[in-house]
Amino acid sequence: SAAAGAPAGAFGLLARATEPEYGPSVTVNTAEGLRALPYAGIEYLECTHHIVHFHLTSGEAATLSLRVPFSAVAQPLLADGRFLQPHRSYVVNLAEADLLSAGELRMRSGAASPSPRAGGCRAGRFQQWVQQQKYSLK
Repeated sequence: SAAAGAPAGAFGLLARATEPEYGPSVTVNTAEGLRALPYAGIEYLECTHHIVHFHLTSGEAATLSLRVPFSAVAQPLLADGRFLQPHRSYVVNLAEADLLSAGELRMRSGAASPSPRAGGCRAGRFQQWVQQQKYSLK
């Protein structure tokens, strides 16, 4: 688990409550309070004007106002292997992606992440993920 603006005591409590039973999670201090977001429930992250929006597979969004670089929030997710950073302001969960085109990576929800490097290593990484997971793309 990783903390993003979480108090140490509260983080420890949430970490114990979420791992390993539900898999890895990131702890986020939002306006509503401290939340543990399982990696599997994160569709993508979007950073705009120093605010990180965690878009969840449930359709909900959790928002974190940052005092740290986006890369510090993204790093634990990117280390997980199922996440990819197709653009400097986005990190996507490859398990939720369904189409890579010339300028974007589209998610199953219909949301799209810009992907200026779609033809290069990003395409290879996406294809590798698809083959590993044996997904059939429609």
